[in-house]
Amino acid sequence: MCHGPAALLSANTAGGRWLFAGYQLTGVSSSEEEQVGFADEAAWLLEDCLRNRGGLYAKSAEPWKEFVIVERNVYTRAYVEGRRAEDVRPDRSDAA
Repeated sequence: MCHGPAALLSANTAGGRWLFAGYQLTGVSSSEEEQVGFADEAAWLLEDCLRNRGGLYAKSAEPWKEFVIVERNVYTRAYVEGRRAEDVRPDRSDAA
């Protein structure tokens, strides 16, 4: 969920092909990263990385809405209902 799909980015076959190329995936979007001020500070954005590796990235039509994709045996989720964008701002020391 959220940035969790980043864990998939380094999963390659012995031949170097990304295991999740062609999978429909989701996670926090670049526009959501921009809204909370992460985009300017980040070395990379999840949406861009998933697309660049060959993932079929999809997101909710409206930012910060719960969005789940199930592709084969992989579940990805863009947002957890009840969490607010303000709760994940980088200047919050109590953010989970």
